Amino acid sequence: MEDKSAAEMVLGSGEVGNLLATDFYQLTMAYAYKQTDKADNRVVFEYFVRSMPKKRSYLVVAGVREVLDYIKSLKITSQGHDFIYDMPQWPKNGSDSFHRILDGVKKAVEELNVYAALDGTVVFNNEPILRVEGPLWLAQILESPILHIMNTMITKATKAARIVTAARGRPVSEFGFRRGSDYGTIRAAMIGGFSSTSRVDVGDFYDIPVVGTMAHAWVMAHDTELEAFQNWKETYKHCPQQYVALVDTYDVRRGILNAIEVFGEELTGIRIDSSPLVKNTRMARDLLDQAGLKETKIVITNDLDEYTLTHMLDEGAVFDLAGVGTSIATSKDSPSLGGVYKITQIEDQHGNLKYCAKKSKNKATYPGRRQIYRFTDRGGSFVKDVVGLHGNEVKFANRSTPILQQVMEDGKINLDLISLDLKNDMLISADRCKDQLEHLPTDFHRFYWSEEGPTYPVEMSENLEELLKNADLF
Repeated sequence: MEDKSAAEMVLGSGEVGNLLATDFYQLTMAYAYKQTDKADNRVVFEYFVRSMPKKRSYLVVAGVREVLDYIKSLKITSQGHDFIYDMPQWPKNGSDSFHRILDGVKKAVEELNVYAALDGTVVFNNEPILRVEGPLWLAQILESPILHIMNTMITKATKAARIVTAARGRPVSEFGFRRGSDYGTIRAAMIGGFSSTSRVDVGDFYDIPVVGTMAHAWVMAHDTELEAFQNWKETYKHCPQQYVALVDTYDVRRGILNAIEVFGEELTGIRIDSSPLVKNTRMARDLLDQAGLKETKIVITNDLDEYTLTHMLDEGAVFDLAGVGTSIATSKDSPSLGGVYKITQIEDQHGNLKYCAKKSKNKATYPGRRQIYRFTDRGGSFVKDVVGLHGNEVKFANRSTPILQQVMEDGKINLDLISLDLKNDMLISADRCKDQLEHLPTDFHRFYWSEEGPTYPVEMSENLEELLKNADLF
């Protein structure tokens, strides 16, 4: 953590808080705002998802911590100064020089307030997930990094939560580095409920467990499978917990028997990476039990996701831990999230307030500072959400729970809500996710490829609808 922030591990910008980690048109707009005296107008932008992506009935929030980490560290580097200076779009010198204007970022950050659903919170479409309030020019530049962080990490956290739910209480480990998993993916996976990762540097950075056994190459590098297991046992005799044998290089049944012969009662576990996994895991459990190794664990890998895990367990598969790679790295059934970041109100330097909304087909937005009010039954199960005006929905006050909380005030992170310790913050978020998933209706935990899944009721309040009628539409 000394050289990199959590945000930079997701953005990959190379510099902590690099203001230029954005799209070019954000900079051209920011400069134009400065030239038209609109730059310091106080605005509200909201991040939300218009419609649920394919095969998704809920979303798990992740990335809020990274957004805050990025904002509090914002700066323009000397290299960035030179890069901006050489561009033809703006003057080189004087008060109008853009690189000098960008030097004001620290002061502008001190005027920022951020409200958000905390990482690990379950949310739905058409709900405000994160809200930025502050100077127009800076809030505009933040659009691209916020969309990158939130869209990427929510996609992966949601996928992880579905996989963990499908595993029905069995630990799931992240094995996706070779398929594209990065720091953000793995942190999102942990928020969604994964228990460990195979990637060592991420384990070091976030202080989370790292796991791994052996590859087929180890077995094939020896003359026989027995020799491979014997050398492994000798190598790790000081650490028997590493006695997990990959048994499917040649023949699964023979591999299991060889592992039993070599490791005996010290056999911690076996890994099976070949189909048919239902048949192979049941055979493995029988052979292990017959040998008196009832405590030996069965680990499965091989292109697993929530659909395969659901099918396998429905068919009677027996395993203790699942390693998931490709599906968490790519979320291949729903690889992207169409979250958007839209302006909802503007207050100019004279205190004139304008509410903004968009009415174009399939891209409509609502005005104002919105809040999610969540209604539950007596047991705490989710019933419905109502999206209304922040702090102006008196009739909901005693009947619902507001979801968005102020996570940043005047550029400072709210330490009562966000832990500076990355591991602690991640564990708190994972616990929050687990608790919220337990309060979703049962239908939301079914994962079958042929089904789209249920729709959660999200309503707009009467006050919000009334404000929409009077907003400036465009």
